[in-house]
Amino acid sequence: MKKAVLTLAFLAVCSMVWGMDRKTGNPRSVYLEKGSVSLSLSGGYNHVDAGSLTGGSNYSLMGLVNNLSGKADVYDASFSGAWFFANNFSVVGRIGYSGLDIDLDSSSLMSTLELNNKHITRPMLTVGVGVRGYLPLFNSKIVALFGEVRLSGGFGSTKSYSVTERGKEGTFSDVNEIALGFYPGISVFLSDHVALEISLPLLEGGYSWDKEYEGQIPAARAAHAFGNFKPNLLKLNLGIVFNF
Repeated sequence: MKKAVLTLAFLAVCSMVWGMDRKTGNPRSVYLEKGSVSLSLSGGYNHVDAGSLTGGSNYSLMGLVNNLSGKADVYDASFSGAWFFANNFSVVGRIGYSGLDIDLDSSSLMSTLELNNKHITRPMLTVGVGVRGYLPLFNSKIVALFGEVRLSGGFGSTKSYSVTERGKEGTFSDVNEIALGFYPGISVFLSDHVALEISLPLLEGGYSWDKEYEGQIPAARAAHAFGNFKPNLLKLNLGIVFNF
């Protein structure tokens, strides 16, 4: 996170040196004008790989999870469009795809619960609408903080299985979710029409429900209400924005 913020700060200084037409303004400077349209691509990726270097004991996490061996990937990508109904304020529409892939070879929780040969995949498609506001920094039209309030819904599936002599054995679930959240970030113009931004969830709440199948027959269900008020670094997004 610190490296990302420092990178944006460096790009902002470079932009000023290059002498773009976006001059500094007053404390109420307009970062993006009413009637502007923007299109953006953003995404995030996290990879974890744990195991042994010598063939002996596997990785230990804070003394709670021992003999940890496996891989995990968390990723997402989204496309959004925005129309500015007022200076610095826009309505945003978004569509995204996210996923979680876990291949857990072995683990032991506090030497009591052991999990071995577990594999989980969870792809999700989401759509959302929101309102975003920008706050220019340093009396500038180049650097700004932003905050977006977003309502989103998603649907996907989860596969949880083990690999045995008979092949893959496990369960399949349909997943549905609705969420409302606040997503702050920072935006830096690289040229007069192209900006780079970093954002992450800060406040999220919602409801999800799953239907689990055995073969083709619904066998069980589960529901989950959630609320989080903390930065979620696993969902840190880096995006490029084109403004017109």
